Amino acid sequence: MADRIISIDDDGSMTTASGRNVTLELRNPEMAGTLKCYRKRPVTVATIIVTDPASALLAAMWMEECGFLDFEILDGSGAMRIGTLEGNKEFGVPFVLIRGVVGEFYPCDCGVFTATYESV
Repeated sequence: MADRIISIDDDGSMTTASGRNVTLELRNPEMAGTLKCYRKRPVTVATIIVTDPASALLAAMWMEECGFLDFEILDGSGAMRIGTLEGNKEFGVPFVLIRGVVGEFYPCDCGVFTATYESV
């Protein structure tokens, strides 16, 4: 279980429930303490909906053609492990495989995809 943060000092250091002191280094310090709302830029992405072993093979061929090899088909159902920018992700079918704006691949839950993307 994760060690919960129980207090944050003025200097940004934190104390966890186990008494450990933690200090975060912000990648962009000028944004510290700023709460803003953002809208995602409209970008077009390429996708394959993986619903079965045959579509998983098509997705694998697509990734290989793009020079991306950090993936594996896990079983006969079409489930896959995909190395993403955030680490390895395992997804069972159905899922949407997306090629992002910098050529990366990542799986997305079908419901989340439907709620956030539209066909062009």
